[in-house]
Amino acid sequence: LHSLPVHPPTIGWDLLERSPGVMVTLPATVEQYYWGVNGFRPYKGGEYAYEEEDSVVQNGNYLGVSWWWKDIDVPKSFSRKIALLTIRGARLRAEVYLNEQLIGYNIITETAFTCDATKAIHPGKKNTLAIRITNPGGRLDWVDTELLAWGKTNQQFHKSHGFGGLDRGIQLVAHDPVYFADVWALNRPEPGTLRVSGQILNTTQLPANGTVRVRLLDPDHGDSLRAITSQDVSLAPSKETAFQTDLQFPGAELWSNDHPKLYRLQAELSQKGLKGKRAWSDVRELKAGFRWFAADGI
Repeated sequence: LHSLPVHPPTIGWDLLERSPGVMVTLPATVEQYYWGVNGFRPYKGGEYAYEEEDSVVQNGNYLGVSWWWKDIDVPKSFSRKIALLTIRGARLRAEVYLNEQLIGYNIITETAFTCDATKAIHPGKKNTLAIRITNPGGRLDWVDTELLAWGKTNQQFHKSHGFGGLDRGIQLVAHDPVYFADVWALNRPEPGTLRVSGQILNTTQLPANGTVRVRLLDPDHGDSLRAITSQDVSLAPSKETAFQTDLQFPGAELWSNDHPKLYRLQAELSQKGLKGKRAWSDVRELKAGFRWFAADGI
């Protein structure tokens, strides 16, 4: 990020919250609230598939920069932690600022991305999250096969859609220096078997040893424990390490359209073998169901 230009609000950070914005609920687009704010114009040049037979309709989408911001209270428990901000999707370019510091950048439209907020966050205080969205153009129908030229160097990319905005589900989480970068579960052909896999990131400069414990809980019966498995892991410094384990629950209720049964899968990572030192730990949860689909005779 240090090589990217910083684009503060044109009116300045101090005036951002006093500007005449509107309260929005995500997911949202600029056009949802400001359609036609810059006037209307006829469709032309093939940007709308029905422009010849529907010439009365006028285009009022917003091209340019919009700011999305929110004040958030960060608990003191985030102190000495790794703080990660995850954004599920934005269109098109997203520049993410926390307390006026650039912590994230994404130009691959409508894909999830994560920002490291550790150096910018103020635990125990009010923090201001501000996201600068740039919408340079796009199509107003659902044809994504043409290219759009953007910038002085005419960089080209798919036009995508003619609106700019943010998806819901933005999350700010804190981790110890060793944590789950990802956890997922895959069904196996054998009924009642889940293959649980993941990536563990050790951000320290030292090797570490830990234990991964995976539990299957049934939310329909008071989170009763249905299965458990564990394994030891050795973690290289400053690297991600993969793990994989099979969880067995022969009595699992199979997922179906009529009975969409889901369980809580809880993965817990804990430190091992360091007496007298502050232990690290991490927990990741996801929903999981039991069902195996196969295509035969193809």
